[in-house]
Amino acid sequence: MSPPDISLPTDEFSKLLKFIDSIHKLRKAREDLSLDSESERLLEAITLAYHARKPYTVSQAMLLHHIGSTATIHRRMTYLLSLNLINQEYLGASKRFKYLVPSHNAIAYFEKVNQLYLASFDEQY
Repeated sequence: MSPPDISLPTDEFSKLLKFIDSIHKLRKAREDLSLDSESERLLEAITLAYHARKPYTVSQAMLLHHIGSTATIHRRMTYLLSLNLINQEYLGASKRFKYLVPSHNAIAYFEKVNQLYLASFDEQY
């Protein structure tokens, strides 16, 4: 029995397949870092706040209830610290508060995510 006749995909369908392929590569990148979705969301939130020049203190990060409970956020924060994806740093002259900042490893991760994102729009498939 011969395989069914399948017509070649349209250009739009090829772009969709390229996008799906990029999503799989992004999941692989996240798995390579052993990041679960809650840890990734926390890392994203910390990085976005830092990029907006409004980095979170630990207390502020604990209020991100859309990510999880206070206990969950604390565990994820500790996990991100152990993976060297975030650091706690004093910013400015005041030594009163430590702020959560993305590490060089986190920036490298987001650069990889950006490359996958841009590749999903590449015309060649």
